Amino acid sequence: MSRKVLSILVLTMLVLIPAGGAVSAMQENWQYFRELPAASQGFALIKLDAEVMQNCQENFTDIRITDQQGKEIPSQVIRPGQEQSVHSLNLINAVEYADGTAVVFDMGENPRPHNQLVLNLAENGDYLREVEILASNDASNWSKLGAGKIFSYQSEHYNQINYPTSTMRYLQVNIRKKTGESSLRVNSAQLKFLSSNVYTGKPLPVSVISNRSGPNTTEIVVDLGLPNYVITSVQIQSADKNFDRNIVVSSSSQSVFTQAESQRVSGRIMTYDFNNYRLNQDSIAVGQFCRRYLMISILNEDSPPLDIQAVKVYGAAPAFMAELAAPGMLWYGNPRAVLPSYDLKEYANLIAKTDLPVIEAGPQQLNPDYQAPVLPWTEKNKWLLDTAIILVAGGFIIIIMRKFKQLARDPGEE
Repeated sequence: MSRKVLSILVLTMLVLIPAGGAVSAMQENWQYFRELPAASQGFALIKLDAEVMQNCQENFTDIRITDQQGKEIPSQVIRPGQEQSVHSLNLINAVEYADGTAVVFDMGENPRPHNQLVLNLAENGDYLREVEILASNDASNWSKLGAGKIFSYQSEHYNQINYPTSTMRYLQVNIRKKTGESSLRVNSAQLKFLSSNVYTGKPLPVSVISNRSGPNTTEIVVDLGLPNYVITSVQIQSADKNFDRNIVVSSSSQSVFTQAESQRVSGRIMTYDFNNYRLNQDSIAVGQFCRRYLMISILNEDSPPLDIQAVKVYGAAPAFMAELAAPGMLWYGNPRAVLPSYDLKEYANLIAKTDLPVIEAGPQQLNPDYQAPVLPWTEKNKWLLDTAIILVAGGFIIIIMRKFKQLARDPGEE
């Protein structure tokens, strides 16, 4: 094979290999669009619905927002659980009563928003207590802010309570106790503001398509019906009493366990009812964008499988944040789009999402200018590329063999 022929083959192969450059951002590559009204100027939340979730790409890489003239507007998907701030606070008073302990905290002047309290207690033993949270601006006039339970069992502590967002300066925390129970002593506390609390989590119309128990594990497959939901929590309702199981929740595009599941979170479900000690923890927090199927693994170890009565899933449709000055357009449905990178991602967590207006997009429309992706000629004819590679490799082998034969005939030449 001559060098000229070999060069032609190499050049042909390089020309036929598909380029890996940037994907075009022209609007004809997006299959669907929706009109976005703008009631006022400024940042707003754009709620996605079932059609968008079904037709957009995983991780929302193809979501784009433009104005009416097609100019791109920076946007940011609101991700659950990733945007929170921690506030310091001072314990100014702690009093023990016959029915519990009352602790008062001061956030100082101009307190920032807060919606979660995390208590740090001195006790290391097991406990279960009712907690009431009151709020005030003057430490004299109090109003109820929230309530919940805190408990500890086998060194596992659940000492956080969520409540509606507040900016009041003082918090009073009342930890109740029953007759014979000891008082709990609060060492310190943290206040958090979960700014992504736009995902409240509502019951989703899901179906359990598989529930199988093996020697040590129960595996449950739940069909969400759509991908891209924000799953806030999963609840396992069982008829059993007095159990404590570890549980793992993940998601998949397939309806069978493959060990390739993603968005994996773990927790514990438990129910106790003995000696006036009653506790029911039947749900775990997920806080993840999930694919179509939820894969739930309950680790039974040597205990018999639970008698599961129902599996309930709570979640919400995703929301995007964008700064709109006028009506715009929402684009999606481009399998070749790559995730954009805007300046907005650097300061999006500083914007309080719960105060933003919510925009409902118009009905889904087909883009009349849409052009379906055209497969490169080499992808349609992969056999030709394989043949070219084989010919090139064969050409190199022939050249090397001829060189060896030449050296064998002329050992004195270099």
